[in-house]
Amino acid sequence: MKILVVEDNEGDWFLIKEYLSERCPEESIIHCASIQSAMKKLQEQQFDIILLDLTLPDSFGNESIAKVLSHSHESPVIVLTGYEDRLFSMESIQSGVQDYLQKDEVSSALLFKSIYYSIERNKVRLQMKAEQQKKQRDITDAVITALEKDRFEISGELHDNINQLIISSMMFIKMAENNQDKYKKYLEETHELLKKAMQDIRSLSHRLAPPDLSGASLGEALAVLIARVGKFSDIKITTEWNDLAMCELPSKMSLNVFRMVQEQLNNIIKHSGAREVKIAASVTARQFLLSIKDNGIGFDPEVTKAGNGLTNIRTRASLFNGEMEIITAPEKGCLMNISLMIEDGK
Repeated sequence: MKILVVEDNEGDWFLIKEYLSERCPEESIIHCASIQSAMKKLQEQQFDIILLDLTLPDSFGNESIAKVLSHSHESPVIVLTGYEDRLFSMESIQSGVQDYLQKDEVSSALLFKSIYYSIERNKVRLQMKAEQQKKQRDITDAVITALEKDRFEISGELHDNINQLIISSMMFIKMAENNQDKYKKYLEETHELLKKAMQDIRSLSHRLAPPDLSGASLGEALAVLIARVGKFSDIKITTEWNDLAMCELPSKMSLNVFRMVQEQLNNIIKHSGAREVKIAASVTARQFLLSIKDNGIGFDPEVTKAGNGLTNIRTRASLFNGEMEIITAPEKGCLMNISLMIEDGK
């Protein structure tokens, strides 16, 4: 174990060194009498623990803590001081220091207990930090994947459908110019094709645009979405929720819930072959619960890998410390359960 002691008082340094030498070889204990020399040592090597005095010739108090923490390479820091200041000790802990010890209370046993506990707490902190960073990377990756998926689908919709309708319209116009006998018929065909193209563009625009929740509850926005889905599919969709409770959801959560329902309905339309869907939602003081159940063909979750749609839904749920669960089996339909945490002021 490599230990850095930043202490300018010779008497205190002697005592700390005696305590540390009981369990550590002297060559593993490095001493610095100033912040400047400590910064140089921290640039040269990494330490398992740093013991920091707050009263130094070139630095004092919070300034010393900030400088050491910024150069510590995530090593745990224990503050050693000759003054009792509970408020300052709490502020030090909150700033990232692992422990705060008064010199006149320090013994060998207490010092090593603090060192070992600080190292273990720091390991847990670093593990949590790494997990949070991984979670953030996963969320970013899912968002980028979703954007690329949307762009691909829009490109396909424009090229394979709307573009073909416009090309066909141009062909009918050309035919009408060259055939006066069927002029009216060709113009009628052109009108129908352009009308269909306008409908498809409008549908694509509605799918991409965020719902207008100003003055409307999430329940009302979902009702509009469900009505729109009903125009383009034979699926019967029933709902169960309290409109008043849905009005009280935070706006950011409402938008994400809308997108999750929209995504799952798209999945159901494309893949399930379902004829019936039930959407239920409930709100408590701390939690929002959503379930989407269909009577489609289902799938084996052990065999079928989750696609971008389900990944996007799970990612959105994680933004609210939530979870998404899929219960399904071949020929047994599919049940999606989502739970989101409602935080105060969010």
